[in-house]
Amino acid sequence: DLPPVDPLVVSTEPTGRALAPIDHFQFTFTEAMDTSSFAVADDVANFRAPTGADLKGQITDFTWVDDKNLRVNFTPQSATGPYTMTIGPQILADDDQHPMDQNRNGALGETPADQYTATVTCVVTIYSANMDTDPSALSDPAPWSYQGQWAWGQPTGAFGSWGGSDPDSGYTGDNVVGYNIDNFDGFYPYNMTATEYATTGPMNCSGYQDVTLSFYGWL
Repeated sequence: DLPPVDPLVVSTEPTGRALAPIDHFQFTFTEAMDTSSFAVADDVANFRAPTGADLKGQITDFTWVDDKNLRVNFTPQSATGPYTMTIGPQILADDDQHPMDQNRNGALGETPADQYTATVTCVVTIYSANMDTDPSALSDPAPWSYQGQWAWGQPTGAFGSWGGSDPDSGYTGDNVVGYNIDNFDGFYPYNMTATEYATTGPMNCSGYQDVTLSFYGWL
């Protein structure tokens, strides 16, 4: 835990990367705050879009979840890129009415030194396959293809000679794309002479930056 200090923000959410749309920032303070000391007009210094555009007019309201957690709500935003919101420093502690000391130098309520800026990068899903339908039968973006014993379906939970058993369902539903999923032992064949692939269709990432790929796997 932090030693006793005058109030400062210790965390926010969302943070990092968040799927669009985003519609709030929640700020967590080190101590109980005077909830009457916050007003959007006075205490939100700025709210910026990825383009740098001023979004302060998009703030709809705020609520204190409790006396340490302030949630500022705004019209849902979906454009990709970083959003920032700067608050303070004249948000006051409940016990002694001290303003923020975000830089912890003992000089309270300094602007901009004791303001706090929350940042989140809004991202969008270009493509997802939830396995409710066999992706080799879909046309958008293009059908998947399977080689060898790759297949779509519900795994049997078979147990081999090494390691744990296979799953008996997918991560979010019954089905997976897997290898040898309906065999009694769930094994790969011995002495495979060539690599066999499950291949997605092409995905159009034109106009996007910092594209990432993620999937759930069972090994």
